[in-house]
Amino acid sequence: MLTPSTAGRILELCYHQTPGWILNQGYVWYRTRFEAALEVYEKTYEADDLYRDSLFTALTVQDLLDAPRQATNTGYRLAEIFPEDGIVYLYLAELLARVGRSAEAVEAWENGLRLCGEPPEWAYPPKDYLREYVEGDPIWEISELLIRYDPERALKVLEGRRGLRIRLARARALGALGDDRGVLEEWGAISRLKSPLQLDGSDWFYLPLTVYNSPQFWQLLLEIDETRYLPGGVWSFYQGLSAYGPDCVPRLRSEAWQRWELQSRRLGFQYELARTIQDAEAANQLAALYPEWTDAVELAEKL
Repeated sequence: MLTPSTAGRILELCYHQTPGWILNQGYVWYRTRFEAALEVYEKTYEADDLYRDSLFTALTVQDLLDAPRQATNTGYRLAEIFPEDGIVYLYLAELLARVGRSAEAVEAWENGLRLCGEPPEWAYPPKDYLREYVEGDPIWEISELLIRYDPERALKVLEGRRGLRIRLARARALGALGDDRGVLEEWGAISRLKSPLQLDGSDWFYLPLTVYNSPQFWQLLLEIDETRYLPGGVWSFYQGLSAYGPDCVPRLRSEAWQRWELQSRRLGFQYELARTIQDAEAANQLAALYPEWTDAVELAEKL
């Protein structure tokens, strides 16, 4: 059990970080540190700005993990505790619109306008959002179950189903259970499929740290035919490697940028494999080829 002072420090730390940073800490950290701190803080202190901001952080993380139903629950919790905060209702209106709860979305939007006056630039009326989630989608269902810490039930939802998206979802559920062997077996199966592959934040969030530090995992990623990888997605960021990319705007998705995206991704896999097997020769080769790649240079110096 966290002490109140420790809980406050954790929430203060998260306040000064981005939701992406919190996602990078992974499932175990989120559950045992951030969520635990939020629970202790709620029981110990009055609802203040730090508590409000922390609930907003939880809502954002839940949304990024494709669990809008849980994010909506958090939004209603915010509205209950901070009923005069119009921003809460505007966020809630967007979430409700994206899950098809149109009447509630309109009500939340009107409440937000009543409290805010003019909406901020990022806020749009519910009619401007497309419905992104449909009841009965197993991938959405397991995302909601995992963020509620129910990986066993998530695995039951996936029983008897096939395909790449199912394999990725099963790997996430097994990761939440801490089943390293099961996660690696799923990734072995994923590596043998032919379907185009793109990972998102959830795939990394639920990946156990022990698997992330396993050479077998990075070897599997290296063995996947690079033509299967789709542009975009969520991948590790390596300090300094971007300096070697083409001089173009990434969002334009030029052919040069797409080629570099695939190349840098594989370089990242090679770096991680060298790190996990302590391969000094491979690390030195990467550092020599890319001397501005800080991570590779530091690894070579360390080994």
